[in-house]
Amino acid sequence: KLLGKRATGKFFNPSSGPCYYGELPLAFAVCTNQPEMVRVLLNAGADLTLQDEANGNNAAHMAVLFNLPEMYDLLRAEWNARKQSGKVECLTDRPNKFGQGCLALAAAEGRREIFEHVLRSRSTVHWSYGQVVCLHHPTEGLDEGLHCSE
Repeated sequence: KLLGKRATGKFFNPSSGPCYYGELPLAFAVCTNQPEMVRVLLNAGADLTLQDEANGNNAAHMAVLFNLPEMYDLLRAEWNARKQSGKVECLTDRPNKFGQGCLALAAAEGRREIFEHVLRSRSTVHWSYGQVVCLHHPTEGLDEGLHCSE
């Protein structure tokens, strides 16, 4: 129950306060780049799908907002390891209150590094010759977010 408790009040409000870390303990661990704490919280039952009330961002959205590619990768790996078999939905595709998955959020925020990282994480190598690589970037739903290809 404690893992779902929210940090609320003016101080934590993204529009009026100086401290927006996604309201939830898991989101805070993500924003402060603490991978071991993320694992501890997940092993204790923290829910990767919980969204903050202010913007509807989940932990993966917070990794994008704070430009943390390694944390983004950790969350995707944990999601894939924990998701129910047969489930195709990807954590990073889940929309926030503005309809943005992680890729759209990175674009909207102008975060080039994490945008490219999210896009590359969905890509597959079509062919390579020496240092030249041809990547296939799925374009289905590109403006809405991509579907998990794992």
